[in-house]
Amino acid sequence: RLGVLVKEMEPDFGLVECKRPNNQCIITSECKLPAILDLAIEAFIEKLDEHTVSDLLPEQSRQEFIRLLGI
Repeated sequence: RLGVLVKEMEPDFGLVECKRPNNQCIITSECKLPAILDLAIEAFIEKLDEHTVSDLLPEQSRQEFIRLLGI
């Protein structure tokens, strides 16, 4: 599933300061943006999970894709 893959590659989804590991934003404790982003990221991952890596390429290209990735 693509959502699993994306979460592995982007574990913190640091789109804005408050979502980064070393957050220095002074309003984070009172701001609603982190919670809103959490919901949006969850919806994004759920949508990605409807697809797999094999959906990214036409069937005739899949074997080449597998060869290039070494899997």
